Amino acid sequence: MTKQAFWNVFSTKWKEKWMERKKWQIEERKAFAKKVKSGIILDLGCGGGRDKVFFEEEGLEYAGLDFSKQMMKGEQGNFICGNAISLPFIEESFDGIWCCSLVKHLGRKEIKNLIREICRVTKVKGYVWICFDEGKGVVQEERWGVKIPLTLCTEAEILSYFAGRFKVVKVQKVKKWRNFISVLAQKVK
Repeated sequence: MTKQAFWNVFSTKWKEKWMERKKWQIEERKAFAKKVKSGIILDLGCGGGRDKVFFEEEGLEYAGLDFSKQMMKGEQGNFICGNAISLPFIEESFDGIWCCSLVKHLGRKEIKNLIREICRVTKVKGYVWICFDEGKGVVQEERWGVKIPLTLCTEAEILSYFAGRFKVVKVQKVKKWRNFISVLAQKVK
């Protein structure tokens, strides 16, 4: 089963389980919105758009991108079906990029392409917030009877993705059912 087919098939189950935000994610979302202040943000791997209302209430214009049409089915607003490693936007289109749960579903080469694309579509001095699953290698996780690969990254590896393109503002490690590393960074060039 392809990644896209998986998310199309299991979109309803995902929405039932994950639409509610965890406390640490709410705090990170507030910090990101405070940095961006105004303009348009892109939510990469937006799924059902669980962060849309929050960002709009903060005065930000929202666009969500996901490659699963089923994940966005029934959502109202600016939702685009597309590929995050080949973004369908012109250079410097966004004041901020929010990328919460996407990276773990990509291979290492795809992660590098994702960061390149994020840099391309983010305005200079714009902010990005990206969450990674911490660790080494690739693990298999079972979801709804299907094993899916998840890419884990070390802090050093994560920071190397940002080098020369972004100034890292904050790195936060969170220990939950798995360890996460979130990065808030500002595009410098």
